[in-house]
Amino acid sequence: MSTSAAAANLVGQTLGGYKLVESAGSGAMATVYKAYQPNLERWVAVKVLHYKEKSALIRFQREAKAIALLRHRNILIVY
Repeated sequence: MSTSAAAANLVGQTLGGYKLVESAGSGAMATVYKAYQPNLERWVAVKVLHYKEKSALIRFQREAKAIALLRHRNILIVY
C-alpha cells in the first residue's frame, strides 16, 4: 500500500480553501480534520485520504454519495 503525504499531520495547512485546525480522528483509510472555511465563515470537517490508489478514491466517492443521502440531526451534511 502506498501512502501519500496526506498520512502526515496536516494541522496548520490550507487545502482547497479549508484551514486545517486540528485532527478529529484517524483510521486506516483517512484522517478527519476540524477545519475552518473562511470565505463562508463556517467550521467544517475535512476527510483526507491516506492512499493514492484509484480503488480508495472510488470507495470514498461511494461512501460520500451514500452519506449525502442521509438526513438526521446527528449526521453532518456532506458538501
